Amino acid sequence: MPQTRAAKDSIGTGKLPTPLLPMSGSPPAPEEATWVEKIRLGDQEAFGTLFRALYPSLCNLVTRRVRSPEIAEELVQDIFLRMWERRETLDPEQSITRYLYRAARNQAINHLKHRNIASRAHGVLVLTLRPTQPAAEDEVRYTEIATAAQDAINHLPDRCREIFLLSRQGEQSYSDIAHLLGISIKTVETQMGRALKTLRSALLPYL
Repeated sequence: MPQTRAAKDSIGTGKLPTPLLPMSGSPPAPEEATWVEKIRLGDQEAFGTLFRALYPSLCNLVTRRVRSPEIAEELVQDIFLRMWERRETLDPEQSITRYLYRAARNQAINHLKHRNIASRAHGVLVLTLRPTQPAAEDEVRYTEIATAAQDAINHLPDRCREIFLLSRQGEQSYSDIAHLLGISIKTVETQMGRALKTLRSALLPYL
């Protein structure tokens, strides 16, 4: 399986027969259908050429939405990786270019939705764990909630807990965590979502 990070350098140097453009409503050009067939059959050079042809514009599209070139690159690489893994399901009758642009838009939208959900969940946790009134009953409540939260964190799977602590205590961005641990931003998002869901469930009785 080709590695998308190195596709520009490590995969063949063939050129696409014609430029691939996201033209909505028009059938794929014959040359594009031929290119899809090559990829379906596992042609890494065809995949690499497609990657080089569309990667920059797809990254620009996603960057305009997520406001981070680093995150955009990770998201687009994930699209190409999943496309390669599922290459046998590609339809030569459908434009691969439109498919990739649609996937890029959806990937960006899903990333923003997840980020907003995580942000709101974090806000709830912060407000819950930092009482504004110093009354005695509030101190007791704070202790109970803090204990429940810490217990939930302690019982997270090791990698999930590590990512959560890097984000919340280390104040590292998702892209920084991905780089530090050698994993994808998608994996960081998934693990953070799992951690926040566990914490919400643990703290539900106190909300």
